[in-house]
Amino acid sequence: MDTKSDVVTWQINSSIVETIIGETRGSFQCRYHDDDTDPVNVIRKAAAKKQKEKENAMKMFVKKPADETAVYTVAINNITCFCLALDHVSSCMSFSQTAHAIQHAKDCTKSAKLTGINDHIAGQYVRVMVATSLQEICTMVSDDLV
Repeated sequence: MDTKSDVVTWQINSSIVETIIGETRGSFQCRYHDDDTDPVNVIRKAAAKKQKEKENAMKMFVKKPADETAVYTVAINNITCFCLALDHVSSCMSFSQTAHAIQHAKDCTKSAKLTGINDHIAGQYVRVMVATSLQEICTMVSDDLV
């Protein structure tokens, strides 16, 4: 991956995005405690939270409405921030710690390329990397030479 280019784009099979990425959204999200004692309100809030998590999880995955190929496209516009975030997460930092570390690096280096990351974006970057890795595995396994 060339960190000097402006944009990196991947094509990912819809079954990977819809089945794996769309259904694992809870694994990448922070949990919170709700003190509401009314079961109806708790269920309503939980349903709304799940829907919002799914929307956020799928935000970076774009499917053209008339596309017959069943492929999602993901474009990463800030390659430097993407690579740095994945490096931090891969060294066992949480999404929040990753966002803070990148913010500190931005403040120290005065680099505009490190702008605009938070814990939700770090989670989205991880989803993209999981999806692209699974797509690479599918591509290798479906090759006739394998």
